[in-house]
Amino acid sequence: MGAFLFLLTSFLLIAISVILMRGTTLDISDLRRNPFALLWYLQLILVSLPVVIVTAKGIKAIKVLYVSIPGSEIEIGVITLLTLFLYVVSLAVFLRVFRLRLPPQEDNRLSPSYLRRLLMWMTLAGIAIIILFSMLGYHHALLSSLLNRRSLLAIRLANKYHSSVPSQLAPIVLLVGWTISILSGYMYRIRQRAVGIFYIIVGLILVTMPGDKAPILLALILWYLAAGIGIPKRAYSPKILLIIVALISVLGYSMFFMLARQQPDLDLASFLSYLLNRIGVGQMAGVYETFGLASSGSFPGGDYYLHAIPGAKAFYSYIDYQKMLMMVTEGYGYSEMGVKNTYFIAEAYAMGGYPLVWLSPVVVAFSSAMGLWVLRKYMRLLSPILAPHLALAVYMLSHNITGGFASFPLLKGMLLLIPLLSIVIVPVGYISKISFFRVDKACSYSRIEKT
Repeated sequence: MGAFLFLLTSFLLIAISVILMRGTTLDISDLRRNPFALLWYLQLILVSLPVVIVTAKGIKAIKVLYVSIPGSEIEIGVITLLTLFLYVVSLAVFLRVFRLRLPPQEDNRLSPSYLRRLLMWMTLAGIAIIILFSMLGYHHALLSSLLNRRSLLAIRLANKYHSSVPSQLAPIVLLVGWTISILSGYMYRIRQRAVGIFYIIVGLILVTMPGDKAPILLALILWYLAAGIGIPKRAYSPKILLIIVALISVLGYSMFFMLARQQPDLDLASFLSYLLNRIGVGQMAGVYETFGLASSGSFPGGDYYLHAIPGAKAFYSYIDYQKMLMMVTEGYGYSEMGVKNTYFIAEAYAMGGYPLVWLSPVVVAFSSAMGLWVLRKYMRLLSPILAPHLALAVYMLSHNITGGFASFPLLKGMLLLIPLLSIVIVPVGYISKISFFRVDKACSYSRIEKT
C-alpha cells in the first residue's frame, strides 16, 4: 500500500512540476523547442522511482543497501518526497526571479556553416585533450579495455588515482564530448545529416575515455534530443510513449553490450537485477544508507562541510562524505572505488543534521537558478542562439541532484565548471566566430563582384 501511495505521489509531483515550470527554461509544453528540459524531469524520476521500488520490495531485498535499516522505508520515503516537492516549488520561484524564460525556437536561425566550424574547432580541442591526457598517463578506458582485455574498472581507477591528470581537470573531456554531441544533433536537425552522424561518433570517442557507462548513454540522449528525430511537439502526446519504449530498448541493449564485454556470463536475469539495483535504486542508495547509519549510532564523524568550500582541499586534508559513505558501507579502500550516489539531503544531513536537510531544497533551488543564469550568459560565447539549450544541458549533467549537496551552497560546482569550460569555450568560440565572419565576408564580396 505504501509503495502505491508513493507512486501516486510521484506522478502528482511530476504533474505539479510541469504546471509550475510553464514559461520557464524547464517548460516541456513544446519538446522540439526545449528538449533538454527533459533532463531535469529525468532527475526527478531518479529520486522518486527508488522510493517506490524500495518500499515495494523492502530494504532487505535490495542488494546495494548494506547498512540500511528494514522498516524505515516509509519514513525515508516521506522525507525524500517532501524535500523534493519543496525543491520543485523553490526552483519554480527562483527561475522566475532570474528571468530564465522558455527559449525561442531556433531551427530557422541556425547557420550550418557556423555550426560546422564550431564542431571542427571543438573536435580539434578534444583531440588535443586526448593527446595531453595520454601523455600524462590517462588512458582511453574503453579502447584500452576492448583492445587489451583489461578490466574497465581497473583502468578507470588507475586513471583517477595513478595518472598525472588533476581530478579537477579530468571532467573536461566529458564536457567537450557532450557539447559536440549536442551541436552534432542540431546539425542533423537542420538537414546536415552526414555531418551530424560523423560528429556524434567524435563525441562518443571523447565521452568513452573515462570509462564510465552513463556518459555514453547521456551523449546518445543529448544527440537524439538535439536532433529531434520523431519528437512530438507536446510531451504528453501518445507518440512520446513509443519514443520512450524505443529509447529504452536501444539504451538497454547498448548497456547490456558494454556489460557483457566485462562479464561474459551475463544473462538477462543478471542484467535486469543490475538495472534494478544500480539504476533503479543505486542513484540515491546513499540516502537509505545515511539514515541507516544515523539510526544505528554508527554514523562516521568528519568535517564534511569542508567539501562545500571552494579550494578547501588546498588547506585541509579531508575525505568528502560520499567517498566516506562508500568506504563505510561497502568496505572499500580510498582508491579502490568511486563515491556513493546520494540525493542531496544525505550529504546535507552529514553537514548539518536535520535542520540542513529541510533547508537544503531551497539552497539547491537558488544555486541552480543562479548557476543556469550565469551559464546561459557564458555559453553565448559559443552560440547566442543555442546558449539557453547548451547551458541547460551542461548544467543538468554537471549538477545532478543525486550527486550530493556540496556543489550547491557556495556555488562550488559553478566555480569549478566555468574555468574548465574556459579552457575550450573561450578560444573555440572566438576562433569560430572570427573564421565564420571572414568566410561570410568573402562570400559577400564575391556576390557583389558577380553583380
